[in-house]
Amino acid sequence: MINLKIKGGLGNQLFQYALARSLAIKNNTSLNVDYSSYNQPGTDTPRQYELNLFNTKVVSNNKSSFFYFVLSFLNKVFNKLGFRRTTYFNQYYFEKGVNFDNKILFLKDNSWLTGFFQSEEYFNNISELIRSELTFKDISSLEKLSVYQEIRKTNAVFIHIRRGDYINNPRYANFYYSCPLDYYKQAIALIEKRVNNPKFFIFSDDADWVRENLMIDNAVFISALKLKDYEDLFLMSQCQHAIIANSSFSWWGAWLINSKDKIIVAPEKWFQNDKIDSSDIIPESWIKL
Repeated sequence: MINLKIKGGLGNQLFQYALARSLAIKNNTSLNVDYSSYNQPGTDTPRQYELNLFNTKVVSNNKSSFFYFVLSFLNKVFNKLGFRRTTYFNQYYFEKGVNFDNKILFLKDNSWLTGFFQSEEYFNNISELIRSELTFKDISSLEKLSVYQEIRKTNAVFIHIRRGDYINNPRYANFYYSCPLDYYKQAIALIEKRVNNPKFFIFSDDADWVRENLMIDNAVFISALKLKDYEDLFLMSQCQHAIIANSSFSWWGAWLINSKDKIIVAPEKWFQNDKIDSSDIIPESWIKL
């Protein structure tokens, strides 16, 4: 069994699942997901475990092995002291950085792992299987939405603009880069040159800022519908093209668009610190600005 200590929001959960599922298939074993980190008091960005909304192949439980718990604690201590440790006894893996790490793909059955694993390289060998499993169990209510029908009948392009905690939460603002207005203007101009009569659908946690700064004719603001995050993700995936933020959430919205002709525009800069190499995050076929 491959054991995954899962954490983070929906986009991060999908990255972690995709890697762990790939390892489970490679080792001809099952996948266990420990989601005990959710619904804990004291967090400034509450998240929900959401893999159960998809047709995923997991055995979920709410606890880790005691040995893994001890090693996880020691790993945090080592990191704070400046010592980066990656593996323990070749069975317990703690992600060291944001770049693709080929060593992970050689983990054996009964391994435990934790990290974000934000690279298509971890699962591109089973990409079609991942697409089939990351479909929602129930979309009947979403298919009734008029905006869904509009997305399906137009050259729909979603634009994801994340501000919120990237601006207002010091912990995130000091780490994640907030995509500037110029990035979105350049991306929209590129789409308008390459897509015939595009229709833009805006996904943002700061709709007022978007309206004041991006003048897009007949844009549809999905945030006005006040949908849940997985519902937003579904609508993103039904578009034909995308302009994403430096966000794992819109990354997956774009990746799940099932079209060989899709045009995806992504920010080249992902983090505030230019020394952090984020080159493995964006697939080669996407356009970086």
